[in-house]
Amino acid sequence: MAPPRVHRYHAEATALHADLKHPLAQEIKPQTYVKLAKGGGYLSEHARDFRVEHVVSYKSAHTHVAGHESTKPERGWITLTTSSIEGLNVLEVVTADRVVSQIATEHPREKGHVPTVTFLGTRFENLQVGGIGVNLKLKFPLTTLRPPTPDTPFLLDEKFLAEIGANPASFPGLMSQWESCVKARETKPDAPKPNASATGTLAYDVSLADPKNAGDVKIDRNVLSVPDFGKIILAELDVDCDTFHLTMIRLEMGCLAAGTMTASSTIVNGSTKP
Repeated sequence: MAPPRVHRYHAEATALHADLKHPLAQEIKPQTYVKLAKGGGYLSEHARDFRVEHVVSYKSAHTHVAGHESTKPERGWITLTTSSIEGLNVLEVVTADRVVSQIATEHPREKGHVPTVTFLGTRFENLQVGGIGVNLKLKFPLTTLRPPTPDTPFLLDEKFLAEIGANPASFPGLMSQWESCVKARETKPDAPKPNASATGTLAYDVSLADPKNAGDVKIDRNVLSVPDFGKIILAELDVDCDTFHLTMIRLEMGCLAAGTMTASSTIVNGSTKP
């Protein structure tokens, strides 16, 4: 008789994190950071009226992570991670009423080690750059994505990689490496996984609501390059064999300020044995 399957949860959520060079030289450590216990459960953090001088502020931030086994016998282990920010303001340039990053996965109960995934609830509300609204759409708003097979990583799903606009890449030998990792985790839960990964975005059809006043702003897919400010990267999605990492706003700043910043970021994976 086969041993019962056991699942280890993993989920993280962060409202904001930054490494500023000027006008302030300061690291803003991960705000309202939460990490789910390996056994699952629920954990949340909340904060209000956050401000670092006149560089960045938000009215409120909420993060939570959760993991549980479905009560339905045909379903598996469900993990949820959420990060939301309200009233975000970065140097009076990037503002938003609300930004939400949310990922949910379900690992199969019977066979397989690659979960289904949904980004249901992820969104921008009234995102603006320099007071001009940013129009965009997000991929998969009401869709549950399924891997090619319960044991095939999304990295080997060409259709999925094309949908998120990941740079074309081949992963020779990845399937055998992943199978070896799954086998090793039966005795070593922290056995390293293949280092293959891909970066894409959930955002598409990005434009400014008032193009006549766009000035020299350039838009390339999900990246807005703003003169005298830097790059604004929207809804960036990093994927590897069993992990999804969604960052709703990532800033690479220069001129007015220098440094990097991420806002509304979530990570989820998890592993099952045997």
